[in-house]
Amino acid sequence: MDYAISPAPKTDTVLMTLREMISRRVPATTMIDVPTVREFVTAVNLDSPNHPVSALLVGAHANSEGKWFIPLFAGQTDNAKKLTNRTDFENLQQTLEPGALTKQIRVDASTVGFTAPPPTAVFQIKGCNLGKSKPFLVKLKEALGGRMLVSAPKHFQGAYGSPVPGNLGSFEFMSYEFQVQTPARKNGSKFTGFTSRADLIAAFVAADHQYLSGRVPDADWEALVPKKNFNQTQTFAYRASLGGTFAGQTDLVMSPNPKTGLGGGRQFRYYLATTTWPMPMPAGNQAAKEATLKSKIATDDPRFASTHAWPFYERIGFGSLDEYMAGHHWTFEKKAAIGRRVEYTVVIPVTDTSGATPTLFFNFFPAPGAAQALVTKLPPGDPRFYEVV
Repeated sequence: MDYAISPAPKTDTVLMTLREMISRRVPATTMIDVPTVREFVTAVNLDSPNHPVSALLVGAHANSEGKWFIPLFAGQTDNAKKLTNRTDFENLQQTLEPGALTKQIRVDASTVGFTAPPPTAVFQIKGCNLGKSKPFLVKLKEALGGRMLVSAPKHFQGAYGSPVPGNLGSFEFMSYEFQVQTPARKNGSKFTGFTSRADLIAAFVAADHQYLSGRVPDADWEALVPKKNFNQTQTFAYRASLGGTFAGQTDLVMSPNPKTGLGGGRQFRYYLATTTWPMPMPAGNQAAKEATLKSKIATDDPRFASTHAWPFYERIGFGSLDEYMAGHHWTFEKKAAIGRRVEYTVVIPVTDTSGATPTLFFNFFPAPGAAQALVTKLPPGDPRFYEVV
């Protein structure tokens, strides 16, 4: 028997669909409704009649910066010592501290039938892009006791409910998430990103993003970057061929929500990211103020040390503290320094382009009574789709 946890507020339709999908997987998977990973692992460790377990699944939002939107343990706090339901690298480290008995998430050897390396049971994460954060996965494997492999998607995690009567079920698919960022620019009383579409396209070209089949052709960015209003989020309908008839459908049509305009199959996201560093107004000109801030960050926040196991600046796409400073527009106020950068993200489904028509890579998990059987075109452990450590 396998086990899963997927806290899903009824207001979060994505997580609700993901939860349904997980509950329909094969082999049969028991959902354990607890709020933390520690309580989940503890419950599985105690269920000895059903050992050994081949897989543990966690369905929760995540991103490529190593942010996992589920708490490891009760009372979890962030870097500012505030309670949080979000897990980052430092929270994983906390579970490994001496005496941290109420924070540990270790899986017992008997739970997964572990006797000697390499492990065979898998801790599977269903959450967007966390597979791009390999240091996070390596630390999570250590926190779990090293007795399980850890797997996470390298791409955006998609879930879509089939509405066809007699063929109800859940489609699982993935989407590329291509991103570039730039220091924010002051535009009157507001901040924005690139001032020309040509410069934005040039940034995507320079980023050397990759399809499964190879480098994204330069010409594709002309279609993927909106011709108007590129400094705002936009979503578009996307029709994805299934390469045949599955669950009574030949295509998945992923359209934006008519009320919110969000959730289309092809997306262009614009995000003004802001970071605040509490500090008195430093002396000097802009360059002197930034130098003072850089020194403060290096001194006060160990996450920015180059010797850190996974420096914070690397998590958000910078190679050094110097790049982090240069990658933001900095303003200095009486009690704080504020850094701003703009992130642009293109989201488009991952398709198989080896044939005449691009077809969607997908899994289908049938609901009870569905005529369509299980379909697996995103096989677990496939390195095109998952990072496994």
